[in-house]
Amino acid sequence: FVLPLTLILVTLSGLFPTETTSPTRWFTGETFWGAVHGSLLLLAAIGLCVACVASVMYLVQAQRLRSKAVFQEGLRLPSLERLMQMSRRAINIAFPLLTVGLLLGVILLAQRSEAVWTAPKVFSTFGLWAAFAVILYLRYSAAVSNRRLAVLTIAAFGLLLVALLSAHPIAGGGGW
Repeated sequence: FVLPLTLILVTLSGLFPTETTSPTRWFTGETFWGAVHGSLLLLAAIGLCVACVASVMYLVQAQRLRSKAVFQEGLRLPSLERLMQMSRRAINIAFPLLTVGLLLGVILLAQRSEAVWTAPKVFSTFGLWAAFAVILYLRYSAAVSNRRLAVLTIAAFGLLLVALLSAHPIAGGGGW
């Protein structure tokens, strides 16, 4: 379940290589906070990847249980409760990281004189945050089935991929 996700992310990073213009010292001024911003967003992305894998495993296990194919040969998966617990914990950890990373990015962007608030990476990151907020709301406040939450988590992962691609210089989003 993790291998396809890893292959997709590695392939995307190979298709869109970045160019380094000059070596910088990242412990000075804006570069340090940019590294903190990027690290927080990276950790949030890892959390969403874990939630996505757990959600895919949940959907597969639910289908196997529905068709009574659990005892046949194949991959042993954790229980549905354990898989939803993994997904819930990953999102509960990733949402605050994304929120702080997003706020730090807004502060860094506001300090720039040539700030572009309409860039695709800004919109996609706010959209990703909104998707996280909706998933958390549905999980804790509304009576939504675990299957639907799993599908929404996978859709949020797709939005993460859009956000990552829109932040790339080839997509016109590079340079913060």
